[in-house]
This record gives sequence, structure tokens and C-alpha cells, in this order.
Amino acid sequence: MRRAGPDGTGYLFLLNHSAAEVGLRLAGTDLLTGARHDAVRIPAGGVVVLAVPGESPPAAGGADVDAEGQVP
Repeated sequence: MRRAGPDGTGYLFLLNHSAAEVGLRLAGTDLLTGARHDAVRIPAGGVVVLAVPGESPPAAGGADVDAEGQVP
């Protein structure tokens, strides 16, 4: 899910319901850990809340992952 703040910052709420880690090529700051990412790894059953200043998330199906759901 994506929400936008008044300053244009996008907030991505990334939930992994699978039993395997998932990788996505998304840049931003993880609001739960403070870590800056160029690619995000979401552990099995995990959550990442990513702040993406002034950018839109990729279109559906636009994530850059391999067949196992990993960032190449």
C-alpha cells in the first residue's frame, strides 16, 4: 500500500505474507530501522515501511526480482 504525505513523500507499507524472503528494487529509508536502501529485502512474514521522497512506486508487476523473489 502507498500513501503520500503533504510534502510529496511516498510511504510504502510492504508486507511479506510468504514463507520466503522477498527482494524488491526500491530505494528509500526504512522508517522502522532508519536504514537507507537501494534494494529492500523483506523477511518471511516481515514488514517494511519505506519513505520514498517525491517518487512513485513501480507499477504492478514492475518489481525487479528473480523467479525466487530475490533481487538479482
